[in-house]
Amino acid sequence: MTAEATDIHIREMQPSDASSIAGLHETEIDFGFISTLGVRFLTHLYSAMLQSDETVIFTAEAKGLVVGFCAISKNVGKMYKTIIRKKWWVFCILLLPKLFSIKVIAHCYETLRYPDREDTLDLPEAELISIAVSKKWAGQGIGKLLTNQAISRLRDWGVPRVRVAVLDSTITANKFYPKVGFKFHSQITNHGRLLNIYILDMEQTDIG
Repeated sequence: MTAEATDIHIREMQPSDASSIAGLHETEIDFGFISTLGVRFLTHLYSAMLQSDETVIFTAEAKGLVVGFCAISKNVGKMYKTIIRKKWWVFCILLLPKLFSIKVIAHCYETLRYPDREDTLDLPEAELISIAVSKKWAGQGIGKLLTNQAISRLRDWGVPRVRVAVLDSTITANKFYPKVGFKFHSQITNHGRLLNIYILDMEQTDIG
């Protein structure tokens, strides 16, 4: 670990971090339907996620800036229900210009139905939803620090297993997750793109 990495502070997200996290999501997670909805939508989304008791978001802070984040939920289905119940009107307004597109409506429906695949594929309810690190801070071990913090919190919650979905063509992510204890489980198609599902079993993994 480099000297710069020792200056990284991992902490829980605060409401004031929402726009910074949204910006990182838009620039560093350059795939997926949600990434196309813009910083304003993402800011409201992460603010709403913060209000869910099922979810926690960790940030990596360096030199006073948010340079990475990791969002996890012990029950993604409940998280979405909380977001819709509390913020449905906000997202309707934000999506209104796009709701005339059949493609956008289909993607919204598929996103909300995604948690329903848990039963058919024997997937855990808990999920590492998103993780991103600024390219300027790549190679500092920040992704591993964030993932380890997420795993530690899930253990505190008593979560036995957690899943993560990775775009099949993203080489770096598909190499990263097995290194931190995740094992390949299955493949699914979401929004017309192939995703690899990895699962981590808490009892079989030591945080390193």
